[in-house]
Amino acid sequence: MTSASGRAVLQRVQFDAAMPPWEVAFLTALPSACFSVFGAMAPWVLARAGQRACLMACIALCGCGILLRSLPLANALLAGQAVACAGVSVLNVQLPALIKGRFPARIGLLTGVYSMALSAGAALGS
Repeated sequence: MTSASGRAVLQRVQFDAAMPPWEVAFLTALPSACFSVFGAMAPWVLARAGQRACLMACIALCGCGILLRSLPLANALLAGQAVACAGVSVLNVQLPALIKGRFPARIGLLTGVYSMALSAGAALGS
């Protein structure tokens, strides 16, 4: 469940995972909280780890979060959501810097492609 598409299947998730209403509310608030916390930490992480290591770690976090979310447990869904959102949050800050550093002649084009991919993913998920 992405942050944009989660609301479309929320009742089904609540029923299947036998989640109480407060847990469902927490699940929907988790992406915003993670984006705030981990997005703010992203420049610090990027400066310490370097671009390549940070990118690989974030992709690994996203993958682990998706795997956790696929387990049939409410706690795994919450933990997986937090882990995946942590990776996405840092990537969200890192990608524009990566584009600017690696493709200085195509910043506008690649930033547009990146933005379009985010929008298309949200549209397909809803």
